[in-house]
Amino acid sequence: MNNRFKINFIKTVVSSNKFMTSLLLLIILNFFIVGKYAANLEYITAFININNLFVYNTFLAIIILFTTLNTLKIFETYTNIIIRYNNKKMYIFELIKITLILNLIIVLISYMLLFTGLNFYANAPLIINNGKLGISNLIYACYVFIKKIILFEILSIIFLLINKNFNKNISLIISFVIISMLLVATYNDIYINSFREFQFFLWDYFVYHRYASIALEISFFSIFACCNILLLYLFTIITIKRIKNIGD
Repeated sequence: MNNRFKINFIKTVVSSNKFMTSLLLLIILNFFIVGKYAANLEYITAFININNLFVYNTFLAIIILFTTLNTLKIFETYTNIIIRYNNKKMYIFELIKITLILNLIIVLISYMLLFTGLNFYANAPLIINNGKLGISNLIYACYVFIKKIILFEILSIIFLLINKNFNKNISLIISFVIISMLLVATYNDIYINSFREFQFFLWDYFVYHRYASIALEISFFSIFACCNILLLYLFTIITIKRIKNIGD
């Protein structure tokens, strides 16, 4: 897939009715959440708190799923382009790349709406040092921002590969089961002070837990993210072997 086609394809998806629906849902989600949970809170604190809400995480995950399925559906209509791929590996990896780009757009738009809403509802930002972690709340908010982007991108690839391995109904059921885990994630206060307490589940990284140090928290997430990337790569290889040959 050349860069010109990628750009044109992204424009096609972004201009589709379903993508516009996703944008509308993002607007509703962010302004409802901000109006309800950020009023009179300090700006940075409000941002961190909202990213810890199961409502915010769950509905953004649903929009990510919706966008992934829409991207796949439109991509599959370009049969004249698909048949040009030399092999299934090239086809799948190009599909993954385009899915990551479009879901990154969704997540960034969501955060732009969140920041805009916080300007209206939250109090002025106050940069203070977090004594327990040894960093400022602003630096921690930046870490949360990056972490959540990575997590939602991981989710988008999970949704994509599930869809390629199962029929439509089963893939939707599995995807919604994964999303439902965000509703039952441990949102209560948990203190983690050693590697013996490593969190193995995806939904544990969408929420706030108290770590003994920022180094421990970042180490946990880095290990988790790397393991997931490896597992997704293996899942991708399995998917490549399972799908039909290009043009069949």
